[in-house]
Amino acid sequence: MTVAGAEIMNEASMKCSGGELYLDNPDGRDGFSIHVDNGVHSDETTAYGDWGGVGLIPKSDCFEYEYGWRHHMSPIRHGIFHYGGGCPTGGGNSVVGAPYFFFGSSGSKYDNKPGKLAIHELGHDLGLEHFGKIEPGSSFNFKPHYVSLMNYAYQYGSPNESEHSAWDFDNLRFSHGERRYVLDSEGRRTGEEHYIDPAAIDEGTPWLDVASNGSSTYYDMSHGASGWSSYPWYFVERMSMEGWKYPWLFLDWNRDGIIQPVTTVKADVLIDESAVFKFWEFDEDIRYGPQLVAKEDVLYVFFVREDSNGIRYRMYSEGADCDPEQIGPGGQENLPANHRPPCGDWTGEREIPQQVNIAGHFSAVNNSATGRIDIFFIDADNRLCVLSGSDPNWRVPSCEDVGLWSTPEAVFFTDKILVFGLGEPEGDLYRVYVVEISASEPEDTGEWYIWPTALRSEDEWDNFKSLFTPAVAVNQVEGRLWGIYTVWANPAEAAPWQHEMRMFTNSWGGYVFFEEVARETLWLNRPLEDEVYGPPRLEKRYTDCKPALAVETLPNGMPRWTLWFHGDTENEDDANVFYRMVSSVVRAGGESWPAFSHITLGSSDFGYDVDATRRSGFDIEYYRGKLRAVISYDVGRGDDLKKGYIFFPLADGIFHARLKDVNDVEIIGENMARSLGPLFFGMGSMAKTNICILNHVDPLLCLYGKTKGSENFDLSAFDGKKDEDLVDLRCFPDLGHK
Repeated sequence: MTVAGAEIMNEASMKCSGGELYLDNPDGRDGFSIHVDNGVHSDETTAYGDWGGVGLIPKSDCFEYEYGWRHHMSPIRHGIFHYGGGCPTGGGNSVVGAPYFFFGSSGSKYDNKPGKLAIHELGHDLGLEHFGKIEPGSSFNFKPHYVSLMNYAYQYGSPNESEHSAWDFDNLRFSHGERRYVLDSEGRRTGEEHYIDPAAIDEGTPWLDVASNGSSTYYDMSHGASGWSSYPWYFVERMSMEGWKYPWLFLDWNRDGIIQPVTTVKADVLIDESAVFKFWEFDEDIRYGPQLVAKEDVLYVFFVREDSNGIRYRMYSEGADCDPEQIGPGGQENLPANHRPPCGDWTGEREIPQQVNIAGHFSAVNNSATGRIDIFFIDADNRLCVLSGSDPNWRVPSCEDVGLWSTPEAVFFTDKILVFGLGEPEGDLYRVYVVEISASEPEDTGEWYIWPTALRSEDEWDNFKSLFTPAVAVNQVEGRLWGIYTVWANPAEAAPWQHEMRMFTNSWGGYVFFEEVARETLWLNRPLEDEVYGPPRLEKRYTDCKPALAVETLPNGMPRWTLWFHGDTENEDDANVFYRMVSSVVRAGGESWPAFSHITLGSSDFGYDVDATRRSGFDIEYYRGKLRAVISYDVGRGDDLKKGYIFFPLADGIFHARLKDVNDVEIIGENMARSLGPLFFGMGSMAKTNICILNHVDPLLCLYGKTKGSENFDLSAFDGKKDEDLVDLRCFPDLGHK
């Protein structure tokens, strides 16, 4: 452990308040002290020191903390010290209530990262989960109001009002449950508790602005980290109420720019892991697809298997009594085993009987004019084809050479179907074309019209060009097209192989002339202006293939965009994960507008990590008013190298829960002694007797009595054998990932 690491561990532990229902410190002082035996002598502090307990362990034993606690730690320290194995990694792991853990220990003496990792793992030893504690409906990571170093959202820092810092990377703290308890006008607990139900939030319910650790609820919730995952960054209204000790707070939980106190709203407040929490998985080798199409009460999933050239599909449905948002009281504590959604029905795999010679990914739309599904693809003869029908009746494909060579992107627009695609190269990009097709007669290729398109960017008109086929969505309320196209990144700002996403719309109607949405107002690092750091700033995003876009209209008339995309790669065979972004209404300079300011994972997690190359397909679609997503993978899922696809019924990240803040300090007080384990475990009876005599303790108590730390302690795990599986049980990813 580095010196700086030991110091930041003590800084975090000393912030814990003393007093009733907390640590109950006899001296009345706040917090608890941590003494790290790191082999570094100090005459000025006991936060670290050289007390003879540091030793080298074999690299092969690094992750074996149970084994190390037994074999690499002196028995005289058992029941007094926790065992912390420092490993050359960026992560760590522990067991809740145990006396051991491992942590990433690399770094210079001035690097406090090892301490940040170690205090998090020690928190597990002291009884804390990533969500605080197991409670029905509340056992979820990333709770925005649980400001704790145990929470992935705050494991590397938190807002710091006393320093006027929107995000202080050294402000680690345990939660005191400030946002858990409903208080009366005098600030006393009423016995009721706050909770957030993401699928039914009343934005008119006030929260009180309680201060702790140099910050306040108002500051914590209206500031956050910028860049990778900008949360919480909520718009908060604060009102001073006569006769109340604390001001009232009202939060814009769904980030639509307004606070709605009358009706309930839905909001993805967990953000990072919420959309991929529940999923259906299919171990089927996919070459092209998958594509989603909602038709009446059925959601189709189309794909082409690796061993076939025919288009296959499954049909998903939810009965009248099926609400996927009703996931039950369980949470993440039982993952990955409980990833199965609560309801939903699937048909078996079916194949469209018509022969197709499909040459790449395809696009499908529900054609309300004909009552059929239209599947558009490029065949081996470089023709654009349409295959129409629905289960079980499918028509013969109609094809025409329209000069497109890329993956088509089809959307239903007024009384037409528009198919976007790429034509001839122009410089290092490709010309974007739109094929206009009558929705009432999509198979009449003689009535297909091919339009070259133009784009105005930064007040300059030019031919519309892109690296990949644009992703396009239609806002049916305003009758407007929105899309994402891709260009080579500026080599002065990114790697020369990176591909930058940009957004466009048909500002003047139609589908020939488009305008780029100003990058400086769209791709932002946070949704709110900050008094110190100023307005949100440009945060460009990159991908290596056509993304997927969906759009809906907010009550205030503004669009909300949802974007799923594959992480950028340099080479075709390089693997990455999937990501998602949902627009927020940004507030800066007295104005508000929609913008992308959060980026999170769109791949399944919890032991089912998905890696895929840019050849893998994915799609998003609204079904029964709720966003759904599907991704395929061709590299592996965790340690399993099979190919397949995964369907997410909660792609908007919204489901019913009862998310609560947690009083970390109370849990620490309850578990501190017992987490040390049995006193002098493994020591012989003669040595144990001598220790007791030297410390004026009855030897019979040492030999036969139970110490506080040994109560309910399960010794069955200490069999002297290594647990090889522990190598893969990382508590959280490396610092560079989250």
